[in-house]
Amino acid sequence: MDQTTATDNREIRIFISSTFRDMMRERDLLVKEVFPELRRKCAKRFVTLTEVDLRWGITEQQANEGQVLPLCLAEIERSRPYFIGLLGERYGWIPDTIRPEVIERESWLKEHVEGRTSVTELEILHGVFNNLRMEDHAFFYFRAPAYANDSALAPDERRHMVETNIPSDVQRYGEAEATRLTEQRKDKLAALKQRIRDSKLPLVESYANPAALAEIVRKQLDELIDRLYPEDQAPDPLAQERLAHVAHAKNKLFACIDRPAHLTTLNAFATRTEHNGHGMVVTGESGGGKTALLAAWARDWSKNHPEDFIFQHYFGATPDSASPEGFLRRLLGELKERFDITDDIPADPEKLRDALPVWLAQASARISSRATEGREASTPERIVLVLDGLNQVQGSEPDRRLNFLPRHFSPHIVAIVSALPGPALDALRERGWAEHELPLADEAEVDAMVGEYFRIHGRHVDTEGRPLQTKLRQQLVAATGSRNPLFLRTLLEELRQFGNFEELPHRVVHYLEAENSEELFRRVIARWQEDFDGRLLQDQPTPHTELVRNALSYLWAARQGLSEPEWLDLLGTQGDPLPRALWTPLFLALEPHLSQRGGLFAFGHDFLRQAVQETFVPMDDQQHNAHLYVADYFEHHPQQREMTPRKAAEWPYQLHAAESWERLEA
Repeated sequence: MDQTTATDNREIRIFISSTFRDMMRERDLLVKEVFPELRRKCAKRFVTLTEVDLRWGITEQQANEGQVLPLCLAEIERSRPYFIGLLGERYGWIPDTIRPEVIERESWLKEHVEGRTSVTELEILHGVFNNLRMEDHAFFYFRAPAYANDSALAPDERRHMVETNIPSDVQRYGEAEATRLTEQRKDKLAALKQRIRDSKLPLVESYANPAALAEIVRKQLDELIDRLYPEDQAPDPLAQERLAHVAHAKNKLFACIDRPAHLTTLNAFATRTEHNGHGMVVTGESGGGKTALLAAWARDWSKNHPEDFIFQHYFGATPDSASPEGFLRRLLGELKERFDITDDIPADPEKLRDALPVWLAQASARISSRATEGREASTPERIVLVLDGLNQVQGSEPDRRLNFLPRHFSPHIVAIVSALPGPALDALRERGWAEHELPLADEAEVDAMVGEYFRIHGRHVDTEGRPLQTKLRQQLVAATGSRNPLFLRTLLEELRQFGNFEELPHRVVHYLEAENSEELFRRVIARWQEDFDGRLLQDQPTPHTELVRNALSYLWAARQGLSEPEWLDLLGTQGDPLPRALWTPLFLALEPHLSQRGGLFAFGHDFLRQAVQETFVPMDDQQHNAHLYVADYFEHHPQQREMTPRKAAEWPYQLHAAESWERLEA
């Protein structure tokens, strides 16, 4: 049994779909009152709640360039299976065109190119009706038509509550045709509402006003939270750490190079009946795919040997994972849970070290006793330890030489680990461990990954339908840097996002000139700055000139990572979060390079973290300022008023990292 099979990222991410001007009061109440209250409840249960209200801050340029729909569809994908749909008496904005590359990715849009379908209806189709797993997670709310005549509304507001002739339609087509189009929109709205009724999805008809909606949504989502994450079932620290390692492994497995020959080598070692009391260490270049290999092997072994106890630990994946004490507490906790060991986990670090061989012996003895009680000898239960990145162990010289690990394992224990050159690898070699060097990928493996990556992302062609140039693919495969899986994956992600096909060969050359993965990430960061810094929203006179610097610096400073609401609050101004129209394009660029655990985002690889530090916070005072900014957020922001486990994990740490001793002692 794999201790990481029951994954649960403990996140609720809800996309809010509505028409714009007539639903401003509703969205304002939901975003500023309802969701903050629910978010505090979720935080106490180790759940991250995020609402996605993309309509705030959409620029005219984004609308004119056809960027609104792809942003909405991307956010809906990230929010599945949660969806809220608000409808009044307006059908919503109808885009003039849909960009070809969007239709390429979403073929169902072809029938809507000339169909004058509103973005709101397209959101509902994509978010709900095109996906059958939305039941019990999609909520619809129809406002009472009488609200359009509410005396509390200003005349301008009342005018926007119902469908009327659009001035640009009158100017372009004349009054009669504009009136026909208005009636057409009304008919489409009526048909959409009827389809929602017929679907039997959760629906509230005729809510009276925005305040009534706020109370209904609060109650329904409160019940949803209680159902999904009961208060008495919040994960304990052991489960939280387990889930974090699951997320780390999953991130490393995405679009990784398939290396069956090396998996076969690990299988052959694990199935041997005698290991001379030693394990196997996988070595190879940093970024060369060792973590992905171990994660893939653990996944496959768990599937084929469900009777085995598999313990995966990725050193450096979480704040406590690199310390011997953190590792030992976690392993002892899992052994105690699986093998019903009655002893308490020692609190003293030295006693922790002494306990591990004793507890492993107890677990092995129980495996032996089970084997003599009738279980077939052909399927023995094993303890399988998969330990990645032993070179990242922190502590004293004896700890870095792995003195906390037993020098001899019983036949029931299989240990497969990875390490870079250093004290840990030296110690394992001195102990006589088997060693398997993972070479850099060969051209066939690189070519397979290039093909697989573009298959996953649907990029066999460019934005105008032209085949991905054979010469360009050959150039990628032949490059020396591409043999490093991390380098190749980073490069492919950049090319996937690059929009100018004619400039693509020059961009490839630019990236391939990077000498290593850290240098490649620095070039990627520079591209992010070119694309996302200095964007200006119509209602904000000051552009966000250092958006990329701030976003990456705050993430660098965070101890456990940042949830999306925290990130948006940190990047916002005057107490308001950063508008999603600015955030979503940047986040979609960052996301492939991030890991996510429990709703918290962190850097997916240390090379990116190093590049961020060298680019934005190389000096001590810059690092202190970044930590202080995050500390101030957790201390003073209205969203952080209550002391939650999340605040307790970050706030004191930030003050300590900033060396703000007076505030820490206060």
